[in-house]
Amino acid sequence: MRLPFDAHNHVHLGSSSALSSLLSGGILQGMAIMSTHPQDFEQVSRLAGKVATSSINNGTQREEERDPSCAMKHIIPCFGVHPWFLGGDSTNPPLESNWIENLTYHLETTPNSIVGEIGLDGFHFCPKTKELVAPMDYQVDVFEQQMILASQLKKPVSLHAVQCWGVLSQSLAKLKRQKTFPSSIYFHAFGGKAGTLDQMLALCKQANCTPYFGFAPCVNFRLPKTSILIEKIGIDRLLLESDREDASKVNEDMEASIQVISEVLDLDKATIIEQTNINAQRFYGF
Repeated sequence: MRLPFDAHNHVHLGSSSALSSLLSGGILQGMAIMSTHPQDFEQVSRLAGKVATSSINNGTQREEERDPSCAMKHIIPCFGVHPWFLGGDSTNPPLESNWIENLTYHLETTPNSIVGEIGLDGFHFCPKTKELVAPMDYQVDVFEQQMILASQLKKPVSLHAVQCWGVLSQSLAKLKRQKTFPSSIYFHAFGGKAGTLDQMLALCKQANCTPYFGFAPCVNFRLPKTSILIEKIGIDRLLLESDREDASKVNEDMEASIQVISEVLDLDKATIIEQTNINAQRFYGF
């Protein structure tokens, strides 16, 4: 049976020993590593460089050799600013004035990169102030700048959305009117209701955008609506994801995802791995 593709994780932020084991073992065909802030762009780039990749420097494309310690076929580097990390603190400083130029540079010089993880969050509060870590208007501004950049560079987007569906819908509608909508969006760890799903599908259709959806066991599987959503979406638009920082948890999350989707859609596990890998290949372009 083929190995699965983890379409969304943050394993660069976890244990280096667990990550080394994940890279060398026969657990995944590949994975997409999501940055969260400009300060981890280089770390994501280095990890993606463990497989044979190409980069562009001063207009010249350069091929880089595979790291023999890495058994994966594909590592997709994803560059973006996550809404949790806009407030600025001791571990995540405020965005510098040239952050969008920095993001543009990494996307333009890494041909197989995408924009991610970006989005909006209406439920991530500062413990001290009890207010959103970043005001929603600021989140929207940063989000829209990244969405416009993705459209300009013809890059897909991995999108985070938590308790912000009204604001997100308004923002996406604005981008659609401006014709600055990316060609494909991955709604990762999708937590909307069935009606929200219909709304996102309609917006994407109107914008000629291909949508994909994922459900992370550590986020979604305790919610009864997840099975309903999986059934409504169908296998052709699903991606497998762990959303983990701890690489040692990835294997069990892949197995849990495959098991749940198998039960909901009445498909064998080999079919689920094969089709979600095809979906990942279409979305990430590898």
